[in-house]
Amino acid sequence: MLGPAQSEAKITWENDAIRDRVLPGDLLYNPGWQKGQAEHVALIGVFDVNATGRDDLATVLQDLAKQGVVVDAVWDPNKLDENGKPGAWKGTVTDRTRRAIRGYFPNPMPGAAAPDPMLELNARFEKGRGELRGRNIEIVSMREFFPLMGIRIRQEISDDTIRRASQRYADQIK
Repeated sequence: MLGPAQSEAKITWENDAIRDRVLPGDLLYNPGWQKGQAEHVALIGVFDVNATGRDDLATVLQDLAKQGVVVDAVWDPNKLDENGKPGAWKGTVTDRTRRAIRGYFPNPMPGAAAPDPMLELNARFEKGRGELRGRNIEIVSMREFFPLMGIRIRQEISDDTIRRASQRYADQIK
């Protein structure tokens, strides 16, 4: 720390052929940090951050906590709401929830016979996204937000891998 509003940083990893490299004089910042105030978010979707075909929600929650981000709520597509319909929040989206981080929504298998559980799963995720829009909460992609927070994720992931990561939710759909 150089002073009350300055810190020194060392770039230890830079491997992005699409974006410009870091240059002397560039400002570095953490979009989840505001002096004296924690960032409050909600999570919706499937979070396979390392493209293994498994939902990494527990890891994401730990990584966000390390960055000082408070996760107010996580959308569970199989939790029943107050009307007994599937899709509800674990935790509470509050007035302090500034944004929602959108994970992956699985694409249905091409040529899959109806009823396709991935279509139903997406409909349940869309229900949660609609609730966020109704509260005017900004929804940002994890592919955009996590790298800005210093959380590494695999940017390239196949539809098949996302479907495998979503399977545990789809298996609960009757």
